[in-house]
Amino acid sequence: MDIELARQLLVHGSNTGRGLSLSQRDEISLPPSQGGAGIPRCSETAPAACIAAWASSLPLMRAHFAAQSTACGGGGLERFTEHTLLSDKLKDRRGVAVPDPMGVVAAHAHLKEHRDWLDDSNNAQAIKDAANGQADAPTKLGATAYATIKMSKKPTEKSLSSLVNTRVRTRLLTVWTDGAYCPYDVIPTNMDRRRIVSCSGFFSHAWMMAPGRLARLGVESPQMPAYAFRKALLFRMGLPIPADDGGPGDRVCRCGSFGPDPFGHHSVACPHGAGMLLRHNELESAMLHMAAECGLSATRGLRQHWPSLRDPPPNVNATYTADLVLHHFPTQGMTYLGDFTIGHPNARKYVRITPQPAVPLDTADTLGKGKHRKISKFLDALRVERNFVPPAAEKFVPLPMESYGAAGKELVSLFKGFVSRWKEMRHATESQVSIFRHKWRYRISTAVQARNAEMLSLGLLKWSCRS
Repeated sequence: MDIELARQLLVHGSNTGRGLSLSQRDEISLPPSQGGAGIPRCSETAPAACIAAWASSLPLMRAHFAAQSTACGGGGLERFTEHTLLSDKLKDRRGVAVPDPMGVVAAHAHLKEHRDWLDDSNNAQAIKDAANGQADAPTKLGATAYATIKMSKKPTEKSLSSLVNTRVRTRLLTVWTDGAYCPYDVIPTNMDRRRIVSCSGFFSHAWMMAPGRLARLGVESPQMPAYAFRKALLFRMGLPIPADDGGPGDRVCRCGSFGPDPFGHHSVACPHGAGMLLRHNELESAMLHMAAECGLSATRGLRQHWPSLRDPPPNVNATYTADLVLHHFPTQGMTYLGDFTIGHPNARKYVRITPQPAVPLDTADTLGKGKHRKISKFLDALRVERNFVPPAAEKFVPLPMESYGAAGKELVSLFKGFVSRWKEMRHATESQVSIFRHKWRYRISTAVQARNAEMLSLGLLKWSCRS
């Protein structure tokens, strides 16, 4: 991510002149793997870094200042530091005043100004209520510092930063009820929660992170143009997407069947035009090339796989053509019939008005079940009309994906199966497998998001300029 784009996200709110809300800033601070943009805030990370630094420095300080155990209340410097991490009182267990020769107590008193970081009881109570008492929200991060004080610096920073991210993400995904404590000026909606959850999926963030990593390893990878990257990122973060000419005015789909669409929800799900088909074909092509590199016999479904119906019932297709046909996969003698489909979690038909929690892969699971029902109706009609039953060695598998990049369980399983097959074929080391995995995860993720960006560009005009 370039510096200019970070400036747009944090300061200008995607060139619209509007500032970002507290919830949007929280979301941007999350790691990409948790639905954010990976731009942390110092107010959130500084306390974790401070505590981790103390934990890292204790072994050296203990060796150099062992003689000061008496001055530190009789418990040694480690006891003194552990005590002051949880309290800013200048007294030991016996109530005797303890000196502060290294300024630890004063530093911790300043650290405790971040009350929302060290004591999150209000937010934790709301989270527990929303999750029916199942959520184990962090109420005091000082207690975590005490538990990790003897660890090295890196795991301490990682554990504390992870706890901060968990707190922020849980706060964003909480369904805030009327009258309950809420830390946000603009309360996240159902669409916000569904977007954040979907942006945490398997293929949802590789397009943001992998190019630099692959370049260092000497692996060539497709690149997204700068304009496409910006549009895909604004779409991911739920920020208004400006008109292509940078001018004012809301944006509307060329199909004319939907009103202003500043966030692109209709654009990436519009059934008119070729955008959805091209995005589907990009995913299909990427998986076919990956299968070929794994040494599998893979073909694109260019012709119908089963006999056709002469007189199909209502709402039943006359033919069926698989998108991906894999021979002798996942085991010898088996035929794998894959059917790709991509849906948008925030399409109007999936979003409810009543506030409700977001369910991971909700849209992908719905699409997968729909594919199963469609094929079942076709095979039932084929059995009645032609007495045809597919061979037991043939396996139909729906391969759903959400537009933000979250892949259904079947697609993730297929990807991991390809990686395992490549490892066996090449007798590859773990580092080689890791490179192969990152390469194809990035290519598949980029293929989908690049098409999303194209749909956001080509399918939209300014509302004020519509003829």
